[in-house]
Amino acid sequence: RSIIRDRTECYECVPKPPQEKTFPGCTIRNTPSEHIHCTVWSKHAFNQLFGELDIDDDISPDLTDTGERADGASNNADAEMPSADGHTGEHNAENGAAQSSSKNGEPSEDSNQEKPVSTRAWAENVNYDPEKIFDKLFNDDIAYLLRMEHLWRERRAPVPIKRADAIAETMSSSSASASSTKDVNKVWSVAECAEVFCESVAALSQRKNALTDNSILHWDKDDEDAMRFVASCANIRATIFGIPRKSLFEIKSMAGNIIPAIATTNAIVAGMVVVEAMKIISEELDKLRVVFINRAPNPRGKILVDQIPFAPNPNCFVCSDKRECFVKLNPEQMTVKSLQDKVLKGALNMVEPDVIEATTSRIIISSEEGETAGGLAFAHTFCSLLVSGIRNPVLQISKRRLCRSSLLEMVPC
Repeated sequence: RSIIRDRTECYECVPKPPQEKTFPGCTIRNTPSEHIHCTVWSKHAFNQLFGELDIDDDISPDLTDTGERADGASNNADAEMPSADGHTGEHNAENGAAQSSSKNGEPSEDSNQEKPVSTRAWAENVNYDPEKIFDKLFNDDIAYLLRMEHLWRERRAPVPIKRADAIAETMSSSSASASSTKDVNKVWSVAECAEVFCESVAALSQRKNALTDNSILHWDKDDEDAMRFVASCANIRATIFGIPRKSLFEIKSMAGNIIPAIATTNAIVAGMVVVEAMKIISEELDKLRVVFINRAPNPRGKILVDQIPFAPNPNCFVCSDKRECFVKLNPEQMTVKSLQDKVLKGALNMVEPDVIEATTSRIIISSEEGETAGGLAFAHTFCSLLVSGIRNPVLQISKRRLCRSSLLEMVPC
């Protein structure tokens, strides 16, 4: 579509829904029901093992799901209960992080409570052994989830998978080969997923060890090792929870939050863009059209459907003549930084806004580095804007990518 000022609507004339969808942490960690849940969990697993650590990316079973402990857990089982990060006492004992006792056999004070071990620390203790990591993620943690019986009263219980079982399936199957996992459109078997998982863990750990101290890997959908790790990990977890597996191509589109491109469709769109551009060059603005491509022919047999462009939204904060909006806030609590991050950049999608007080021309926010050094600090609240005696300060906001500025009137709530 063509965007012409004062004649057609711009991109911001129509409100856009939120682009990124979030999922509850307990669903991702305990009870995934869709493949996207497994894909998100796999990206979290990558960060926990190789990338930037984030408390929101925990992949262990969520013990606070219902506020209950696992049903039917005996005293012996309590000794193997995972800590907050999901690692059992048995795992800690294998890696030198278990109980310590005094010489006379009596437990010491430190042995009464085990210290939590992070996923990263546990993996480093086992030297990123692919088989141990596989069994930890897909057998031990799943076995613990099964002990939380209240989660499976009305849903299908997961089925743990051990690396040894996957190896047995690989040996009994003639389809598992290196060449078969190179096809991005093929849905891998569990055996193939296990092989790819171990290969990618070994490759990623080797890359991480080659980095300097405290350096991490960053997940990228175009990184082959990282993408194969997420794809295999997501498919194994999906199998455990009875969710159909997907191909690497499909998982890549979900993990990268992208829409797969089709070359022929892109060529058609590019051709229509040229057609509309020629109308603008020829000053035939009355012939401009907005063109859509249907997934299937409509009742009239058309794939391409056109319509007359809509007029601009008179209330659009980007292209309208009167670009004003009112923001209700508490001037004693709202800070200048909150205005910049949450209102201008967050809600209004500005990149580098400039803000001055319209009545005094005092600079509030500047896109030029150091220009606000003598002005208001980001931590100051808007009470300091009332010193001019104006009850509702009017801020003039300019956006680098716009030729004209906008007005923002601050209305105390």
